[in-house]
Amino acid sequence: MRTILFPGIAVLSCIVLCSPAKLYGGEPVRIVKGGSLSGFNWDSSTMAWLGIPYAKPPVGTLRWKAPKDPEPFEGIYEATDFSSECTQYGGLLLDLKAETFGEAMGSEDCLSLNIWRPDTPEDNLPVFVWVHGGMNSVGEGATSLYHGANLARFANAVVVTINYRIGLLGWFAHKALRTGNPEDDSGNYGLLDIIHALKWVNRNIASFGGDPNMVTLAGESGGGFNVISLLVSPLAKGLFHRAIAMSPSTSMTAMTTEEAHKKANQILIRILIEEGLAKSEEDAKNQIDEKGPIWVRNHLLSLSPEAILAHSDRISDLGLNEIGLTTDVLGSSRFEDGVVITAKYREALKKGEVNRVPLMIGSNAEEVKIFELAFGIITSLDETELLDLVLEFDPETSDWRATDFVPWLLLPEYETIGRSAGNVLFQKTGVDPLAKVWADYADVYVYKFAWNDQPEPFDILVGASHMMELPFVFANFQTDSNSLFRFAWSGENREGVIELSNAIIGYISNFIRTGDPNHGPANVHEWHPWKNNIFQQKRLYWDNSISMGR
Repeated sequence: MRTILFPGIAVLSCIVLCSPAKLYGGEPVRIVKGGSLSGFNWDSSTMAWLGIPYAKPPVGTLRWKAPKDPEPFEGIYEATDFSSECTQYGGLLLDLKAETFGEAMGSEDCLSLNIWRPDTPEDNLPVFVWVHGGMNSVGEGATSLYHGANLARFANAVVVTINYRIGLLGWFAHKALRTGNPEDDSGNYGLLDIIHALKWVNRNIASFGGDPNMVTLAGESGGGFNVISLLVSPLAKGLFHRAIAMSPSTSMTAMTTEEAHKKANQILIRILIEEGLAKSEEDAKNQIDEKGPIWVRNHLLSLSPEAILAHSDRISDLGLNEIGLTTDVLGSSRFEDGVVITAKYREALKKGEVNRVPLMIGSNAEEVKIFELAFGIITSLDETELLDLVLEFDPETSDWRATDFVPWLLLPEYETIGRSAGNVLFQKTGVDPLAKVWADYADVYVYKFAWNDQPEPFDILVGASHMMELPFVFANFQTDSNSLFRFAWSGENREGVIELSNAIIGYISNFIRTGDPNHGPANVHEWHPWKNNIFQQKRLYWDNSISMGR
């Protein structure tokens, strides 16, 4: 593949993770609404501001309410450390820390964002706002995979990552919590958080050299799902000007308010039974009716965040003990409340009652392999044992090498499921249906990430799996013990990795500036927008060689 150069970005010359450190003079201070922020030099060419509160902590009576503006800072706020992650179970979708697997962690006081920008005098830079993945039940903006220094430097942009409420604290719509305020009664609190973060960006990003009229909202997996939700949100209109949705699941459906209320009441019934306050489901229903909404509201607000997490349906009930995900909001973190999400979501999409911005959207060729791996091995081995089993470290080359271990996962069914199930769950239900609709309103650019050039046996074991594109997007190719994909990088694939990352960041750099990924020099492979024409090639394949295909 040819080396691709793009205006405004530098080519990666090494596969590294830049560590935060104050390397040279001064602490950059920026004035924002509410006070002043002091950041630091993340590395020799990038500045950072971390853990900036964009809303009041949603605790006490603010739990299950729309986010409110934070209190003004007293003095200069030291924005030099990441904030806590939002309440969740530790698992494989955060940085790998074996001591947190399956354990409650985080805090309700978590609504913060992080900013990286090149250490240059330039202003009016495009702004890339990242919504983390994790099926809306795990994840955080501080995960090392999302550290924005390299992307900010190579794309010459301001990169923002955010935390937002997840799980039952992010999506919960019980009738007893209603106050009469439409936003407070929404149930879509995670989406309201993202909208509030975008408002903060629009008001303040110019102080960091960003252009508030050139904001791209981007996310992967659950984050991509949320990006799509905000494409149809009246409250998000004008807050972002391009959108990137990577590996989103279902894009055309939403849960009705009635269904959301019913589900919330079922969760309350379970809570009352598990706490010993009710003997049966029927008894719980009777108590809810007899004690009334004020008692229910007070009881829900009295629960600790850890208790709410404990009453969530864990994926461990399905056989995954360590991955940290909960299932209460899977596939349902989009309520047709008529405020955040249009009352008739699918009809609004089809009628074009949407935020008509250019869209980049895509999926990976072998999405579900990482989940097959989790179901097949991680249930019986802890993370350290797994890596010892399939990897060995070569001190001469500083590379991880595969051992001779050949798991049952190499059966033909594994490869078939990895490709076909991923196409059904992501491309056929998330990407293509939205692309077909969106093409009538704005340009939509569809990709397929197909790179699977890892050392054996990981080229088969993981391949172009879910999340595998993210190191290329952020140019973060970590090899430390906390990195989920540290096995993927070797001396042999180094050149191809760098070139593909350059190409992907180049397309993104062009897109966040113009809404068109093709605004680069002539040697860039042209990326045709999606057309609803059965004879036209539909998507750009991101692989060792980039090409258009179906």
